[in-house]
Amino acid sequence: EINRRYLIGFGENPAAIADTTGEHIQAYDIGFQDFLAALIAQRIRAKFQDENWKEYFEVEKSNGYFADNILLFEYSIKQIKPADEEIDIKQEILKIISYCVDTYEFQGFGEVRLTNLLNQDTVVLNQAAILAQPTNPE
Repeated sequence: EINRRYLIGFGENPAAIADTTGEHIQAYDIGFQDFLAALIAQRIRAKFQDENWKEYFEVEKSNGYFADNILLFEYSIKQIKPADEEIDIKQEILKIISYCVDTYEFQGFGEVRLTNLLNQDTVVLNQAAILAQPTNPE
C-alpha cells in the first residue's frame, strides 16, 4: 500500500530541454483534497491498465478534482474485449473511491460526482453512500 501513495505525472516541459541542473523544476504545495482526488484518478487508470485487465480495456482519460466540497471524477474507459467475467466499470471505480476515502479517513467532502465522458452519464453520491460502497484496494 505504501508504494501506491504517491502521484506520478508526466507532461511536456520545454524548460527541461538541455537543463542538466534541474533548474526548471518548480516545487509547489498541494492540498490534501487535491492530492486525494489526483491519487484516486491515478489508481483508476492503474486498475484498468493492470496486467490482468489491460487486454480488456482502453483508458483514454481518468481525472480527479476537488472543488466546492465535491470530489469530481471524470473518466473515459472503453471495454475493447469481453472479459471472462462481466466487469462493471462504474462499480469498480466506485470501489476504488470508497477504499481511498475510507483508508485516508477523508470526511472533508459532501459528495462525489462521477462522469463517464463516453456517454456523459453522471452519478452523484453523498458521503454516506460512498462510505457504504464495497471497497477494493487495487
